[in-house]
Amino acid sequence: VQLFDEDKDFVLAIDYEFLNGTAANSVIAQCFKSNGSSGFKLYYNNGVKFNWCTTPSNTVPGYINYRDMIVLRHKAGSSTLEVYMSNLNNSTTISVDTLDTTKNTIIDSTLVLGCSRADDGAYDSYAIGNVHWCKVWYKDLGESICKKLANWTHEKIGFEMCGQKRFYLTSDPNKRCT
Repeated sequence: VQLFDEDKDFVLAIDYEFLNGTAANSVIAQCFKSNGSSGFKLYYNNGVKFNWCTTPSNTVPGYINYRDMIVLRHKAGSSTLEVYMSNLNNSTTISVDTLDTTKNTIIDSTLVLGCSRADDGAYDSYAIGNVHWCKVWYKDLGESICKKLANWTHEKIGFEMCGQKRFYLTSDPNKRCT
């Protein structure tokens, strides 16, 4: 997925967590070109950090072993990136940061999860953690939807098996499910 190959609207949501053992400068998500410092990078270095080109965000909370949600909103024709962030374990408060850059935002880098991808194609700076969910929309969803996404918990729902062969298949009523 190339988010910055052309100037377009997009919203990217990432539900993630860094885990114990994560080294400094480990990357959990990026679409970044080092030569020119363009794109974004979500990484860990004594706390969760986020950069839009060379501009760091000051509102990104996050800790080891805490599940977090970040939503990135880019509007075509703009050099800004809006960052919506929540800490799903500690608060329902949404932090919003509008980051601006003077760098060229048209790059051919691809979205990478779990590590960084250098300009020469090598993968490094592996993070220890989980990306529970990630989705991209190629349109501007608006501020209220981005805030709702940033506060979406993606809760785990447990199911219990109630026994084998208790129900018949709708596609073949002569067979039972196993």
